[in-house]
Amino acid sequence: MHSTDPSASRSFTRRYNHIAGVISSTVFVYPAFKLEEVNDLPQCKKYWAIWDTAATSTVITRQVIEDLKLPPKGMVKVNTSGGPIQSSVYQIALVLASRVGVSELKVTEAPLVKGAHVLIGMDIISLGDFAISNAGGKTTFSFRSPSLHEIDFNK
Repeated sequence: MHSTDPSASRSFTRRYNHIAGVISSTVFVYPAFKLEEVNDLPQCKKYWAIWDTAATSTVITRQVIEDLKLPPKGMVKVNTSGGPIQSSVYQIALVLASRVGVSELKVTEAPLVKGAHVLIGMDIISLGDFAISNAGGKTTFSFRSPSLHEIDFNK
């Protein structure tokens, strides 16, 4: 169960000097591991990620698979904006700028746009609070995990 103690949460904020068309951040990707079985963390690599609330789950590119020598764990049908495709499934560990991490995350492979190698989907976004504001013509994006309380602009 997630704590509601503010000191237990981790968060980060990214500011843009314009209205952002794409929300992005850096992430660290590792081969999947079980926390209780690891003495030393496996090799990781830093990637540029885009955040997509329309995506059910997280996606990685062929480059990430090759960099980390990830073995496929099976195949699934994935619905994309271009229609359904068959995609390999991989297991990774993912760590965000806030040090929020998931050690055994199932992801699929797909090409991504705008130079990104990771697409953060709702499987990660739903682990916390995700907020975007555009005051003064500048986008601010924040993420906090775990969620501490409901955000309601009408209260």
